[in-house]
Amino acid sequence: MSYATSKIKGLAFLFFTVICWVGSAALIKIIFISVHYNKPFFMTYIADGLMSLYALVLLRNCCREASDAGQTEGQSRRFVKLGILFAPCLFISNFLYSEGLLFTSIASSEVISNSSFIYIFLLSMPVLGMKFSWVKLFSIIGSFGGIILVQLVDSKTKSQNPNERPLLGNTISLISSMMYACYAVCLKKFIPEDEKFDWFGFFGVVGITVLVVFFPVIFILDACGVEKFEAPLPSTWVYLLVNAVFGTVLSNYTWGRSVVLLNPLISELGIGLTMPLGFIVDYFLTNKRYNAFYLLGSGYIMSGFAVVTVYDYFAGKEEEKRKEELIEEIDIVPDKSTLAIMLNGETNIFKKNINSLLSNHTFNLR
Repeated sequence: MSYATSKIKGLAFLFFTVICWVGSAALIKIIFISVHYNKPFFMTYIADGLMSLYALVLLRNCCREASDAGQTEGQSRRFVKLGILFAPCLFISNFLYSEGLLFTSIASSEVISNSSFIYIFLLSMPVLGMKFSWVKLFSIIGSFGGIILVQLVDSKTKSQNPNERPLLGNTISLISSMMYACYAVCLKKFIPEDEKFDWFGFFGVVGITVLVVFFPVIFILDACGVEKFEAPLPSTWVYLLVNAVFGTVLSNYTWGRSVVLLNPLISELGIGLTMPLGFIVDYFLTNKRYNAFYLLGSGYIMSGFAVVTVYDYFAGKEEEKRKEELIEEIDIVPDKSTLAIMLNGETNIFKKNINSLLSNHTFNLR
């Protein structure tokens, strides 16, 4: 897949995720306010557990690839381990997001949740080896300024929901954003290549893990009085299942693909588009109104996303061009000392790629 194609696919997955998440937030709010089913843990359990349906696709693929048993077994072990590892972090992050929506508005939840791009920026440098860039830093600062501005606007507007407790809801949403930042960076770290990874198998294992691990917790919370278990009515099940399919099953797949095809920072900045959409949804659901400062803040946020996306695209094209030129030089002069000079300053990832190309030689680059 070419660099441009991968970026276009990544952006398509990203924008679909944005629409799904805003729609899911609105549906969760309807379930809490109109349907009067305030069970965020059970709702998250159903939504994340429904990802186990991906395991059906996994079984079908395993039957088709039975002839290549050795390779299939090795790949299966990999995504099973990753699925079990990522399941608790993803579930807790989604649960805290839903819990936060109990006490704050959709717009506030989206604003606070999108602060995770700050933690992603800080984590990506040591974990992923992302190069520091002043352009990205100033874009993030500008986006953060927009977040503060829209948060101030939101704090001064009144909602028709008397149960809102913005400070508590925003704090819960902040913890959720921190956990999601860890999830996004680790996803890129352990799944660097999109086309070679079985996403259906991965999310199928995540769903099965959630169903098994968190099933007893439902009754523990009920016994402790934290969240009393109440079987949903048939009409409520419709809301829960629609939210699960679009807000979790499909959106987590497209979000994961966008992280690997783009990078965690761009994906998270792109998710910032949920904020202006969240304000619009709030307007129709709770009759909240916002002034010109909201538009200014939203402009800062979307500008930060646009600048980082364009910068990353051209920087990636330039790096790809340098690698192609370097590989041509290596084909001509496969000399160890020359290669050491030529590769000076390149990333460790690229050095590993060169080592694989030179596997027929008797030396390795360190």
